[in-house]
Amino acid sequence: MGLTVCHNRNRTVFAIFTATKLFLMKKFYRFFLVCLIAGCSADRTKEVDLAMRHYDQLVLHGQYDSIVDLFTTNAELAGEKHISVLGKDSIRKLLKSFRGATVFNYASTTQSTTFHGDTAVQIGTYVQVVKIPSGDTLELGGDYIGTWIPEKGVWKIAKMYTHHYKNLKEQDFPNRLPDKSVAKQYGKTILSAGVNAANLLLENLRKDSVNYYINEKEFNHLGYNLMGKDKNAEALEVFKTTLQLFPFSWNAFDSYGEALLHIGDKLEAAKMYQRSIELNPRNENATKMLEKINNGS
Repeated sequence: MGLTVCHNRNRTVFAIFTATKLFLMKKFYRFFLVCLIAGCSADRTKEVDLAMRHYDQLVLHGQYDSIVDLFTTNAELAGEKHISVLGKDSIRKLLKSFRGATVFNYASTTQSTTFHGDTAVQIGTYVQVVKIPSGDTLELGGDYIGTWIPEKGVWKIAKMYTHHYKNLKEQDFPNRLPDKSVAKQYGKTILSAGVNAANLLLENLRKDSVNYYINEKEFNHLGYNLMGKDKNAEALEVFKTTLQLFPFSWNAFDSYGEALLHIGDKLEAAKMYQRSIELNPRNENATKMLEKINNGS
């Protein structure tokens, strides 16, 4: 009897020891995994921040060809008060128009960097002192949202969106962009000949960057105009096309979400609002609408 008790006691102690060991190992691996993820995130944040500092230096020294190299092939350079440009060639053409300006100072301050898979969204502010061709010296400043993706181990800009508090006068840089709107031609065609004809026209006009420009705001307004006229199918196609043209635009996802919600597709609308928040965590409208959808409102 004594031997049996002793044997059972030893087996109980061994079982407790084994369970404790497994528990501690799980704790350790969880801690190790958290540290590893945090460390990787910190490293990536530092890499993106260094890439932005490099961008700052290139702007400061007016090295426009090198600036273009920081963008992806289908990148977008956009601003609240100037026309968006899409693709490296168009960005190069835009930047060349600023060669008559002299940058005396340029610096940016990163406020936050968030990661969504391999995409980094960086939010911050910038200040710039520049002498324009007219001879005036302007102090420029504003907010920026930079979307970065890795290409062959190097962080590249997929979209740079800026909101200027002060802006250069349009007359200081004449003829810097083509004057024919792709969105207007697309809108006319989708109403007169249908979606397929409009998409075919779009593909052709995109190749003519000398005469035609692509403006995100114009496509966005077109979608809302069609939706206001109860042409929901055409409106959805316009918003969908806008996403294809500007895949890193938080506003495009927000608008498409609203259009989907308008026709009662709450599931897809929620996905669009969620993506919009990922691209711009400050998008209060998307946050509010997503909460309404999740609450069944």
